[in-house]
Amino acid sequence: MIGKVIRMKKMIIVLVLLSIGGLLGAQYGTEKNRKIEEDYQQNISEVSKERDKYKLALDSMDQEEENNSTNENVNKERENNLSDFTDKLLNFDSIDDRNKAIRDYLTTNCIKEQGIDVEINADFDSTGTINGIYQDTADLEHYIILGKDNSRGAEHDVLIDVVFENNKIGNFKIQYMEMR
Repeated sequence: MIGKVIRMKKMIIVLVLLSIGGLLGAQYGTEKNRKIEEDYQQNISEVSKERDKYKLALDSMDQEEENNSTNENVNKERENNLSDFTDKLLNFDSIDDRNKAIRDYLTTNCIKEQGIDVEINADFDSTGTINGIYQDTADLEHYIILGKDNSRGAEHDVLIDVVFENNKIGNFKIQYMEMR
């Protein structure tokens, strides 16, 4: 009987040890699964952050391309307006006709400052050409136009300094230089 009791105790100890081992193994498996799940969630989070960075970068690039496209359209429109304005400014039969022709390109303030609405009654012919239109890289509203002017029997190089305000010419200055 003592032998049976000892065997029974051994069996109980083995069962207890197996139970403890099973619980520890299950706990280890659960801990391992939890660690895998945490790593997985962390990886997903990092991938999401990277995706968001790329999305922001792409959105920024798209916005920049759109802005560049808009700026290019504005610049082309301005250059066309400057070309038309300068052509009318340099080619005329009378100052009054010239002033009427360029009015639409100017702001109200510029018309007043330049005296465009004052009649001059000065009749003489002028012809001119444009050699180039240049935009200031530091001030995108500022342009310089270089050309030639022939009036009253004299030929001059011409520099026209133009500043835009709200897509109209807000100010302009003409400088005539004698050709040598």
